[in-house]
Order: sequence, then C-alpha cells, then structure tokens
Amino acid sequence: MSTTKELRYEDATPKLVTVERYACCECGVAHTDERMARWCCATSMPCKCGGRTSKHYTFCDNCRSKQGLAEWLALEFAPWDGEFPVGEWNGDEFHWDEDDLREASCDAAESDELTYEMIADFCDSHRVCKCVREPLPKFEVENFLCDHLPDECDMTREQVERIDLAVNAILAAEQFPAAWTHIKRRIDPRAIAAALGVEVPGEKGGA
Repeated sequence: MSTTKELRYEDATPKLVTVERYACCECGVAHTDERMARWCCATSMPCKCGGRTSKHYTFCDNCRSKQGLAEWLALEFAPWDGEFPVGEWNGDEFHWDEDDLREASCDAAESDELTYEMIADFCDSHRVCKCVREPLPKFEVENFLCDHLPDECDMTREQVERIDLAVNAILAAEQFPAAWTHIKRRIDPRAIAAALGVEVPGEKGGA
C-alpha cells in the first residue's frame, strides 16, 4: 500500500530562490563556476613559467618543447646498424641516406662543415629515430563488404576464410614493397657520426 503523501498542485507553492552565477565579462554568458566564466572568452592562459599560452593548453610552447625534449633524452639508445632511412619522430621527415642526413644536419646548423656537435644537436632537436617497414594489412572480406551487403546476406565462415586466404595469397605473391614508418627508438649520435664519417671528440677514428 502506497504511503506517499498527496500534494495537490494548487497547494505546491514554490519558493523563490536566488542562484549565484558568474557572467563572462566579454559575452555576458552566465556560468555556475567562476573559472569557467573567466575561461569563456579568454584567449590566453598563464603558464607556470610566467609566460602565456593558448587557453587550450596547460603549458606554453617553450615549456612543452622542453618537456618533450626531456622525455626524448630520457629514452635509451636503440641498436642501429647504419641502415637508412632514419626519421624525425616529431615530424614526417625521412632521411634516406648518408648524404641526405648530412645535408639536413648542415642546413640546421647553417654550416658547410659537419661536426659531431652539429650531429648531436640535430639528433636531439629533431628526434632522429629508427624506421622500420610497416607490414601490409591483411585483407578481411567482412570489413571490405560490411557496408555493401544487405542485412539478410550472411557470409558463412567457410566463405570468409576461403576469400581471405585467396586474396592474401595474391597480395603476398605480388610482393608489394611495404612503406617505411617511424618508431620511437632513439639513435645514438655517435652511431650517426660513424655512418657519416665524422670523428667523435675523444674517440680516435670516430665512434
């Protein structure tokens, strides 16, 4: 048996209450939170370093750059046997051979004579990393046809396996070259110097 007390509409007299709001000083939109009212039309935010940054970032460009470099330098060096290409982790660049990497290092330092210091600086500032071949994706007929077959058309497991096997066999037989891709593996500048024939200070004959 319900014990809910009846409250008639005509007896439910509302109470007038005041709700505190913070209005944006620029557009006037009201917010329940003071911080959101400040953030509303603000175009920049303070960074912990004392500089300014976009409202969409916690740290300024300089601090983000320093943090990214510190994280990169904390990585251990990966084994590298001198195979090219090498890449730049913070971009889409590839260096396909010794001459390409030598030219890029010289251009960055605005110098015609390559030194180990220039190589080390380029490797750190450009995040020079290893590259590997990216395997070709496996063909899957269910994904290929999922948006093109009617709902009432259900492929059997035997059909799926037979088609996938046949198509992947054709792709393998064609031996398409796989594309190169960057991996987050740092290369020792001394190994780069050795590949470019540049002597490392304190190491006779290079690295």
